[in-house]
Amino acid sequence: MPISVSHSESVNIQFEKSFSLEKVRSALDNFEGCKVIDERIDGGYSTPLEAEGKDETFISRIREDKTIKNGLNLWIVSDNLLRGAALNAVEIAETLIKNNFYGK
Repeated sequence: MPISVSHSESVNIQFEKSFSLEKVRSALDNFEGCKVIDERIDGGYSTPLEAEGKDETFISRIREDKTIKNGLNLWIVSDNLLRGAALNAVEIAETLIKNNFYGK
């Protein structure tokens, strides 16, 4: 089945210091607009199809990258029209208004 609006990214991060996977998972899951779906079973991760029509950004397959020091891999999906375009534009405008950006 083709995906009409969502997109996905495989993200690799290298930190300066060591980290705990549990702390990373917890921080991401508690961040507004993010939802962690990371079960270590078949189908225990998010796909672009499941993200379609939802505002959240879904983060899965949170794994230590053993090829680099302090490395982390993530699989991230979201609806690129809602999260990537429309909602981001609204949130940016709300922040500008809240901070009286145009009145300065």
